[in-house]
Amino acid sequence: AGLHPRGGFAEGGPMLYSVRLVFVVLGHIWFVGTNARNYGDGNTKALHSFDVTVSNIVVKLQELEAPNTLLELYASWCPHCQRFAKHLKLVHEAIAPFPDEVGLLAIDCADKTSSPVCTNFKVAGYPTLYWGPPDTFVEVIQAGSKEARSAALKSLEKVSVARTAPAVLGFISP
Repeated sequence: AGLHPRGGFAEGGPMLYSVRLVFVVLGHIWFVGTNARNYGDGNTKALHSFDVTVSNIVVKLQELEAPNTLLELYASWCPHCQRFAKHLKLVHEAIAPFPDEVGLLAIDCADKTSSPVCTNFKVAGYPTLYWGPPDTFVEVIQAGSKEARSAALKSLEKVSVARTAPAVLGFISP
């Protein structure tokens, strides 16, 4: 690779490599810096009442009055999850007046402490949504054996609708 006739380095030369490296480094900095959950309200650090952690998910599930719960398993670094976050907030606002009918919880699988919970739900992609009775979610989380966990997981419904507020609300109340 030599100098290009108009100045600079020819294609594939050291200058191009340096530019690519700068973009990779800047991209990494952006990627690492966007791990906050953005609910579309301008405050990326705000946690909503439906956000849970591994330390309180079982208690939150047991406190729910609703017969069914929607659980989102997401990764804060995931662009799909980031786009879905504002829709989930709208779902939360729509169902908040009806706590005895439907519950909503979300857990960040990118948090290393959440890994055991997310592994129990066999998350293959983000965001993943499950629907079912709160006590069944507790069974999946606390099951002592793979067989018990698999049996409990099979009784939950994996939600396969578009990741938009109208689609999720349509699933919840067809």
